[in-house]
Parts: sequence; structure tokens; C-alpha cells
Amino acid sequence: MSGRPAHFIRRLERKHRPLYRTMLVNFTFYGITLTILGATVPTVNRTFGWSYTLTGVVLAAGSVGYFTATFLTGMMLHLFSPRVSMIAGLLIEGLGLFFFGWIPSPALNMALVFTVGIGQGITEVVTNYEVIELNGESGLMTLLHAFFCLGAAVGPFMVGTLMRFDLGWSVAYRVCGLLAFAVIVPFAVVPFDTRDRAARPTCAGNGPESSAAPFGILFDPLLLLSFVMILLYVGSELGISNWISEYFVVRLGASPPAAAYMVSVLWSGILVGRVALAFSSRDVRQEILLLLCACGCTFFLFLTIVAKIPSVAGVSLFLTGLGYSGIYPLVMNIAGRRYRGGLAVGFISTGGGIGSFVFPFLLAFLADRVGLRGGFFFSLCLNCILVFSSLMMAVYVRRAQGASEPGETGRTGGSK
Repeated sequence: MSGRPAHFIRRLERKHRPLYRTMLVNFTFYGITLTILGATVPTVNRTFGWSYTLTGVVLAAGSVGYFTATFLTGMMLHLFSPRVSMIAGLLIEGLGLFFFGWIPSPALNMALVFTVGIGQGITEVVTNYEVIELNGESGLMTLLHAFFCLGAAVGPFMVGTLMRFDLGWSVAYRVCGLLAFAVIVPFAVVPFDTRDRAARPTCAGNGPESSAAPFGILFDPLLLLSFVMILLYVGSELGISNWISEYFVVRLGASPPAAAYMVSVLWSGILVGRVALAFSSRDVRQEILLLLCACGCTFFLFLTIVAKIPSVAGVSLFLTGLGYSGIYPLVMNIAGRRYRGGLAVGFISTGGGIGSFVFPFLLAFLADRVGLRGGFFFSLCLNCILVFSSLMMAVYVRRAQGASEPGETGRTGGSK
């Protein structure tokens, strides 16, 4: 990735580049914090004696905090400075991370994970909104989420390494808490976009005009489809990420440190896919790529579940991540071309928060009753619905573009 990120950053106005670089660093950190929970599930379960369902409840608390924060932040972003919102989110997130796992109390750890989710939700909305406002080009959004995947791959690797050297899984949380506080410093000094947000319309392009009634966009078909797709995608992806290490321990006989690395394998696939997507041809339609990604992650997840050899399952898992890679940035960019404002971004992100709360918990609930393999087949069903939803979005986008003048908005390169 060396040299290529600068290719996109140079397209920004010079005054906005420090902010974008800081957001890249922060999204790398965000990726680390999201996946260390899944990487430590086998050890946490055995250290604290938690059942799958109880662990699922603790993890779900973070999702509740996330989707609560995304929705409220999206509605109120015009009332607060993005800088203040970002700093507050990082402070809340850092406190939750630093104190997680000090004692085995499920209630206390649930509250701490809830605060982590709040901080992540604020970060998600503010970052996506700022990138859309700085430059509508999809490469910047995809590159941002590629750095997220870089962190998501590093986090489990860090946990596995700590366990191999008998340093303890909880050290990862203390380090991440301190990193959250450290990231506050650059956000406190870099210049944010200071244009008048109140003067901007909520929608752009061919979208419905809703400046007089901004909540009207919540009933627009494309926004509802985006909400559903992100709900399904995040629910499936996070369910796999949270439980794949336990799956490799229970079903394939891997050791906990080796199983923790499997979370890195999944996110490495997502990382490779997003880097490739960021530099893909401008002539490739976003809605077609979205459909291909949905089909890919569904097919290879099936192969991962039916594989009986760890190496085969690992390769299939990597390819599953490759399929997952494009869904979030492509949906966000397709919707971002049509809508402007924090409400639309917050609404779509809330879909991810609800999905990350409901579906990983259901996976854990099913795992306690029919086994982890049954829980993973549940995630496979979500992927099948995701394929159908992506097909609907492709049809809708084609029809919408056919009714307007041909442009660049549906291509991976985005608007100039």
C-alpha cells in the first residue's frame, strides 16, 4: 500500500489532508478494537467460566451501544462540532477498553463493552460523514475502510502473540485503551472541515429533496435497501469474526493461539479485497461489484463451514473475507452519492449496529443449543438474503440511472 494511499490523498485540498490521514490512523485503531473481542472469546470463556449465551450477551452490549450512538449522532451531528464528537467518542471508548476484563463480573464487563460500542458508533458516523463531505470519491472511502481492515487483521495477531508468550489476553485491552487516549491528541489539533453544515441539503444528486422534512429520506427505497444490506452484512461478518476462533478450537481442534490468528485470516481477506477495490477500474459498476461480493462471501462461507481440514477452512475463510470486503464501502458510496447529511449516514450505520447486536447474539444462542456449526449455518442464511438484497439494489440503481442522464456516479471511481 506504500505510495498508493498518497495517490488518493493528493486529490484532497491540502488543508483537508491532515484530517484524512488522522482518520486513517484512527480507523486502523478502530479495526484493532473491533476484532480483539472475537480473538479472545475462547480464553475469556475458559478464564471466566462464561457460557456461549452469556458471552454473546456481553458482546451484544457493545452493539447496543454502537447502534444507539450511530442513530443519535446522525440526528444531532449538526448540533455538535465533529471535533468534539470525535474526541468524546474516543474518550468513552478508551475507558471501556482499558478496564475490560479486570474482574469476571458479566454485568460490569457488559457495561464496559457498551461504552466501547458508544465510542465506536460516534467514530463511525463522524468519520464516514467527514469523508463524504471532504470528497465524494469512492476511493477515499474504500481506502479508509481498507485501513480499518488492516487494524482488524493486526488485532487478533496481537492477541495470539501475547498468548503465545504467556503475557495474558487482557494486556491487549490495556494497550488499546491507552491508544484510544493517544489518538485524541491529533484530533484535537488537526483542522476539521469548517463549512456551514446547516446550509447543506440532506440529499444530493437525483435523491428526494428533503431539506424541509429531513426524516422523509428514511422512507426512500435506496436508503432502506442500504440499511438492510448493512444490517445483514455486519451481522454476518461480525458473527463470524467473533466466533471463528472458537469454531476452530471446537470443530477443527486448533489451539487457542492458532485459532486467534484465524480472525486475522478473515480480516486479511477483507483488507486485500478493499485495497484491490480502491484501485479498481473506474469503468466497473459499483452495483455489479456489490452483487459479486455478496455471492463470493456466501459461496466461500459455505466452503469454510463444510471443510474438515483446518488449512482448507483457513483458505476458504480468507476468500470469504475477500467477498465481504466490498459490501460496506460500496453500499456507503452508492447511498452517499444520493444523500448528503449526517442523518442518512447515521441511519445506514445504525443498520450495522442493529445487525451486530441481533445476529451474533442469535448465533451464540443457537451455538448453545445446536452447536457452533449450526450457528454458522445461520450466518450463511443471512448471506443468502444479502445476495438477494444486493440484486435488488443493482436493479434499483440501474433503473434510477436509466431515468437520468448517464454519469459517473455508479462507477468505482466516483465523481470527479
